Amino acid sequence: MVDYGVTSEGFKRKSREEIKEDMGKVAQYLFGNDINLNQDGPFGKIINLVSLKYANKWRELENVYNSHYVQTASNAQLDEVCQYIGISRQEPSKAVGQITIYGDEGVIISPGFKVETNEPNPKVFETINSDDEQIGSSGELTLEIRAVETGKESNVASGEITEITNPISGVDSVLNNTGTAGGRNLESDSELRQRYIESIDKPGGATVSSIRATVLDETDASACLVMENTDFETDADGLPPKSFETVILGGQDSNVAESIFRVKPAGIQAYGDEGPFTVYDDVGLQKQIAFSRATRVDSYLDITIYITNAFDSSDGQSNIEENILNYINNLQIGDNVRFTRIISEVHKEDGVIDTDVLLGDTEGDLSENVNITIGFREVARIDSVNISFSEVVS
Repeated sequence: MVDYGVTSEGFKRKSREEIKEDMGKVAQYLFGNDINLNQDGPFGKIINLVSLKYANKWRELENVYNSHYVQTASNAQLDEVCQYIGISRQEPSKAVGQITIYGDEGVIISPGFKVETNEPNPKVFETINSDDEQIGSSGELTLEIRAVETGKESNVASGEITEITNPISGVDSVLNNTGTAGGRNLESDSELRQRYIESIDKPGGATVSSIRATVLDETDASACLVMENTDFETDADGLPPKSFETVILGGQDSNVAESIFRVKPAGIQAYGDEGPFTVYDDVGLQKQIAFSRATRVDSYLDITIYITNAFDSSDGQSNIEENILNYINNLQIGDNVRFTRIISEVHKEDGVIDTDVLLGDTEGDLSENVNITIGFREVARIDSVNISFSEVVS
């Protein structure tokens, strides 16, 4: 006998075919084994109609059961599960960076001076200086900027911000000599599940895993790696004696420094090439915290899929794209992009019988059967515009 509902192996949902089979047996018991159960007959039509209603009820019951577990809950139900350990879904954030303004000495740049990328749909940024600033005798001025819109699309590479949104007299040009970072979309279910798993280590005190979990939970950082040197000599990675280095992608400098300070071990140096930043302990004493920024390595894909009629032409490519985005954008610092894993993500979609994949970290220079090797202070990421598809019907 097959058990349905909550069983020792979890929830087993009764399928519509199983419901129709059971209803047919009941009808034969009540009205005789020789009744016509063909779907075009009266009994068949009634069973077909009623079974849909019951199948939907079974699906709702399964969803209620799944909503209590982090691996199967989604949307608002996943938010509720995550609150049990004190984390919540991260809201969209704006990318930040720096812009260098070139022009005549003495030209005043007021807060909110807007610049943008040179493309059909430009990403707009604005200066966030609190007071008026002026271009010095060198003919240039570097200011902090923040994207006008939230989203990961505002994370742009160095040299892409070259346009002045509203030109002013005496300003000749602008350029971002470093990329912007920290922009993110509303945290997806898969990202939130991963952070839930990682955040279980958060209460662990001044441990490597606790520092990492705290930074990911309390800042807009999307990736974090913590390395430590417990020896009395500088190690092969350049860490000084008795120190640790937090390597992150994204997150505001001050927020990251505060998060590291709250959980760092006493008397151990917080090392890195960013900072040091000044934070204050609970009695007002100044402390110095440093960390490092991970270098983003963009991935590019050219995918040819060989499909049958079972392939969903309306959603198939978008489903594959989402699979790949979830895989690569959830990689941690130092994780390589695996060619075989890309193929696996493609074949999760029904109707795909074969695929050719070209992969690389430089647009226009893609290869087959190669991985993207990521350094231990680098992190792989990909945007949907970096994925191109072609279909071949077999």
